[in-house]
Amino acid sequence: MAGKPNRRKSFYIERKFQNRFILSYVEIIVLSVIVSILVSILYTFFSSEFGDNQYRVIFLKVVNGEQMLIKPLSIVFPIVALSSLLTIIVSIITALLYSHKIAGPIYRLKKSSEDFLAGKKNVSFKIREKDEFQELSQAMQKISEKYHILEKELEEYKAKHPEK
Repeated sequence: MAGKPNRRKSFYIERKFQNRFILSYVEIIVLSVIVSILVSILYTFFSSEFGDNQYRVIFLKVVNGEQMLIKPLSIVFPIVALSSLLTIIVSIITALLYSHKIAGPIYRLKKSSEDFLAGKKNVSFKIREKDEFQELSQAMQKISEKYHILEKELEEYKAKHPEK
């Protein structure tokens, strides 16, 4: 088999969960971006309109030998807007990748639990090493193994002590 055997083919495993996760993640980022934009705009506005502005030289340009004041927002806003847009794009990609590391193990553990409850033998609760929920996976694997040991002991007991 060429390639990695443990590699998932799709990033959307539990679409509903992943969409909720990504939306929540992006909401936090968007709110943070909005706050940072507002703070930047308010700071620029108040520092240029009131009091002595130490950055006033930055906002001056010479046109036909005369100094003209450039509106600070025309300088600050495009920078903040572009950085905010990049932040949101990176956040969406990060959320998708991280939700994949959560949804995959949840799907796998859920499927294995259903198989276990259906009575299948040798159900594996193991997940990929770098996925989340390693401790839960290991605990479920131990429960499965312990159950099969107890089931075997019960069968041996019944064989030695048939009901009369």
